[in-house]
Amino acid sequence: MPVFFRMVFAAILVSIVAGCASTYSFRNIESVYTFQKFNESRLVSDLISPDTIQYLRLNFLEGEYAENPEAVIEALVGKFDNSRETSVIMPICELSYSQGFKFERKDPLKAASYYALCASFSYDYLHRGIFQRTNYMEISSKLLLAAGLYNSSISRGVMLWQKTDTTWDKGLDLDLGYRKYSITVRTDDDHLFNPDFFNVIRSAYDYDVQGFTNSFRSNGLGASLFGVHEKREEIDDEHYPKHFFLPMTAVLEFKPMPVDMKQPRKADLRFYNALRTDKMDLGGAPFRIDADFTIPLAVFLADNDPSRFSFMGLKNPSKLREMSNIFMMEPYDPGKIPLLLVHGLYSSPATFLEMYNDFLGIPEIRLRYQIWFFYYPTGLPITDSSSILRRNLKGIHDKYNSDGKNPNFNNMLVVGHSMGGILTDLMTKDSGTKFYDSVFNVPLDSGDFTPQEKELLKQNMFFAHFPFIKRCVFIATPHRGSDIAIAWWARILSRTISLPADFVNATSDVIIKKKRLLKEMPPEYQDVIPTSVQQLAPKARIIQVNSELPYYSGLKYHSIIGIRDADKGSGSSDGIVPYESSHLDGALSEYLVKDSHTCVSNPYTIAEVKRIALLHLKEIDDQKAELKEKETDSGTDYVKFSKVMLALSNNQEFMERLMNGIGRDPDAGGVLGPEELQLLKKLIFSKDFALFDFFPGFTVRGMGLAYELAGNAVKKRQENNPDAAVKADEYPELKADVVEELGIPVKGKVNPPAIDSLLRDIGPGLKMGELYDPEAIKMRPDNLRMAEVLNRLSLNPAEKGKPKYVIRMGEDLVDTPQALIEKLINSNCKVEVRDARYFANFGKLFYNGQEVLTAYWINTEFPIPGTDKTLLVPVGHSQHELNIEGSDFKMRLIYYFGSDGKLEFRSFDTVDQTWIGGRVAKIYDGKQAIEVVRIAGESIRTYKRIQKENPDLPFGGYYKLGVCLDANAIIEFHMTGRTTQFPLTHDVKYFKGDSEVEKIMRKLPCDGGDVPPDPQRIVGSMPADDISKLTIPELREQLKLIKDARMAEKYQPIQQGK
Repeated sequence: MPVFFRMVFAAILVSIVAGCASTYSFRNIESVYTFQKFNESRLVSDLISPDTIQYLRLNFLEGEYAENPEAVIEALVGKFDNSRETSVIMPICELSYSQGFKFERKDPLKAASYYALCASFSYDYLHRGIFQRTNYMEISSKLLLAAGLYNSSISRGVMLWQKTDTTWDKGLDLDLGYRKYSITVRTDDDHLFNPDFFNVIRSAYDYDVQGFTNSFRSNGLGASLFGVHEKREEIDDEHYPKHFFLPMTAVLEFKPMPVDMKQPRKADLRFYNALRTDKMDLGGAPFRIDADFTIPLAVFLADNDPSRFSFMGLKNPSKLREMSNIFMMEPYDPGKIPLLLVHGLYSSPATFLEMYNDFLGIPEIRLRYQIWFFYYPTGLPITDSSSILRRNLKGIHDKYNSDGKNPNFNNMLVVGHSMGGILTDLMTKDSGTKFYDSVFNVPLDSGDFTPQEKELLKQNMFFAHFPFIKRCVFIATPHRGSDIAIAWWARILSRTISLPADFVNATSDVIIKKKRLLKEMPPEYQDVIPTSVQQLAPKARIIQVNSELPYYSGLKYHSIIGIRDADKGSGSSDGIVPYESSHLDGALSEYLVKDSHTCVSNPYTIAEVKRIALLHLKEIDDQKAELKEKETDSGTDYVKFSKVMLALSNNQEFMERLMNGIGRDPDAGGVLGPEELQLLKKLIFSKDFALFDFFPGFTVRGMGLAYELAGNAVKKRQENNPDAAVKADEYPELKADVVEELGIPVKGKVNPPAIDSLLRDIGPGLKMGELYDPEAIKMRPDNLRMAEVLNRLSLNPAEKGKPKYVIRMGEDLVDTPQALIEKLINSNCKVEVRDARYFANFGKLFYNGQEVLTAYWINTEFPIPGTDKTLLVPVGHSQHELNIEGSDFKMRLIYYFGSDGKLEFRSFDTVDQTWIGGRVAKIYDGKQAIEVVRIAGESIRTYKRIQKENPDLPFGGYYKLGVCLDANAIIEFHMTGRTTQFPLTHDVKYFKGDSEVEKIMRKLPCDGGDVPPDPQRIVGSMPADDISKLTIPELREQLKLIKDARMAEKYQPIQQGK
């Protein structure tokens, strides 16, 4: 075959084979590349995310976006406005963010407008996905991208704002035509910075730093920034470094879109001080802020490294003496405890920088301590440096804590390294005349000194301890000196140190020119002014006297000692200071670190200082809690259950009986589910009694599950013992009309029960039950009769012709509860119904005659401002109290749905414990009282019917049909059009009928879902008109926080009647 034909044949064959080949293929890759692709977006690269590109492609916008991206973004925003399509939100966020980048140089305001567009849609996406607790499974894959775009767009927007002529206080208006924004800077909170405090604000996202072993940041929402404040010639800046580099977080909170889309959408810009708070409220929910702590510090140190002063401070202290100061690393904060770091010889604050950076990484330390550094030229005599330190610290105290009442200032913690430990020593002891007497042989007032000399001696040789220093940490401190100080090279170094001329002149007048006044000195100290190096020698007078002085009695102190490669302390050394010099017999702890004298930056040393700092906080908190508990106990009429359990925990017989009896007594603690019972047993077994005071802390959903599980357990017991489960109907269906006289007042002599006849002993000094009211017990016979009558009348069938229960009143017959009440009112009886609120008493305990607080605490899931906690409240008890007074009788009845499964009127003849409080939300009389009794009777009949239709409901439907609060919410809603009860637990599936009561139940809110409760209902269920009158201090404080923050204003009251 010719070559040409063979080539043609081959080409045809190749084309045929290619036409049959698959267009699909695969290759194996490492999973790391897959996840990199998942996270690819404009946020982390120059490329748009695959999801956004695909969205453009599916909507035939890919080509148009390449030619006119601004038009496409506008079209997508328009699409969202018209359709509210959620799938378009993230493409808008990412594309507007990308567009902002493009305009940053040529049109900063337009770039800022696109960043605002990105931030607003990111905010809305997060609001839908997190703030409103939408099912996270639907949106979790894009939440991180939304948060990142939100954070970065705010950061870049703030950077651009600074390039405009618009000051922070004027706000910023941005306009894209189809979207306008009006941004206002808010500074109305102690946790917020005023941006005017800073000369410039920088983005932490724009820096990569080196130098520290660890890097610390908090991942959350908001832009991670830091502000640069240059020291001013003002008194407030006296203790500031030359530059502040303070971490902050910028958060943009958008208001709802205006009805008129042509108007700008308003937004509040807040700059959170990341050294004061690690969380913020956004969209009505608490969130952690995004902040970086190492980057600002590293940027600051790059231009302000204090280590450069170490050698000069030793060799030529005269040049740096004026720089001696206590430097604050943030503006003074009265809400924080000062933690002062004092460096040692031939050193500077740089010694502590690694430790300081690690401090910033622990929220408890960062948020509760303010870190201060003392800098001084270390060649100065110890007495002079000590005087400078005391003078500086006293000045700060007099400025910020002059009345001595700030508990944070008064709990100062000081950490001293090496010679800095000696300076710390001298602030915690009382010198008396010991230092002076060790040097001079004449009294200070002998007349041998000039006034100037006296003042110098007083400053350097007489001092008293600072009582606000409560704890110290000594690191490698030569309390008894070091032989290194008398080595040949140390003597040479000491002679080369240049002391300040004014100090030398003033001191030489005393030490050299008035030698006759001095006690005999060792040869090496004669005719010389000692330097710091000489004063660290073991024989130096300051070392010898100081080592003999005791610390003041209230001081707690710890030692950290370097031992290099030794296995124990005794006989070891850190290379400079021997163990025996650093050791203190009275130290609360002594930590040995295998390192040299420079062990201050050793990670084990840092960890130990962090431990001590946290211990200091814990002990302060424990002291506050103990004091608070004493104050609480002195102001209450009850004892906490935890204290009762603690007192009884040593009684083995009682504890065993308690453990065996949990879950078997239906009257002990109400209805408890298996999980609660297990938790109870665990707390008792571990003796963790403190948790009893807020038991069980479940959400409404959790409480519902507990009741359901408890109901299943009851049902199982009933199935195993069916005879015990059968209960006779208290009011069986009538076969014929029953007509009775009212019979009030009850005739005949009735012996009232004993006041304490309801109490029973359950442990040593512990009783359970209620006490009868001495006055109300006289009404008990009439109360019981009236309750029976009202309940039986309520159960009369609505249908005509069916047998009924009837009461004869004179010549009239009444067959409804409202008719009876109307008849009583018409016969000049005084009738009043009170809507009363209390805390539910689930224990009804008395210990040694004192009431015991036994509330059932429920988690409202409502955030407490300024904390990461949610509000716990005791479950409320609601009842309507019916008071009837005639010429010859007086009655007190209550109406509620109890855990016995009965909705009915009952006799009200017991005394409530004082801690449950008591508030009357509404009083009804006359026709309103008649109507309340009518709807109560309708509710009794409706509940009874539903219970018969659902015989398997555990506890007679208690919880599933609601609790006492639900039954009384029916009346409140009927009478007022709304309810202020919480929590409401009823399940609407049991109220499907057309009765008046069932229709109301379907309109009432039902707690236990994902929607947070209306705060007005939480407050409405409280048994006091004023928060300050609540009987439980912890609850008062939490509700006050919510009230002060006006959190309730962020939630519109539920329009329950619509």
